[in-house]
Amino acid sequence: QQQQVGLSSPVGPSSLEVDGSDAEDEAWDDHLAAVPGGGDFRSLPWDARRALLQSHSFDLPCEVMAVNIRDVRYSQGSIGRRFRNGRPLASLVEDLVSGGVHPMEDNFLILDAAWLRGRRSGEPAYRSFDNRRLHCLKRCYELYKWPEQVRLRVYTLPKIVQKMLRNSSSDNNGQQVSIRGGGRSRDE
Repeated sequence: QQQQVGLSSPVGPSSLEVDGSDAEDEAWDDHLAAVPGGGDFRSLPWDARRALLQSHSFDLPCEVMAVNIRDVRYSQGSIGRRFRNGRPLASLVEDLVSGGVHPMEDNFLILDAAWLRGRRSGEPAYRSFDNRRLHCLKRCYELYKWPEQVRLRVYTLPKIVQKMLRNSSSDNNGQQVSIRGGGRSRDE
């Protein structure tokens, strides 16, 4: 793992692009085929997704870097009001404001992320897998204009995983598909 802490600007897509050899993609295909639900990565709970991404069977390249908080996006549309340990999100905001914890010093505030294009917008951005902690950091920034920078552990995902994340939109575990567009096709 590379360590690059204290960068003044985020690393752009060119430095995080994946070369993605066919062998690497085939290895991910084999690994994802074993995923419960027929390999539908997006059907997995976030904990299972994180475990897959942090799997020791693949040495995913990553680097820790400081990034402007405004450049980090959520990877989920909603979050719970509490952390898994039952602690309310507001308690982390209070700890940040009081100085009890600091995003550039406390390692639990390094957020796991990837440089991904949005499924709908196509816009590339850092997407955090730690949405509750990101929310607390962004809330603190919204209220106090601090912290401007957060640390991310940015994973370089193989191209096949990037494609799967970009294309996966099934709400029914891949059991059915609808055809977009109002006109009739020749096949109908």
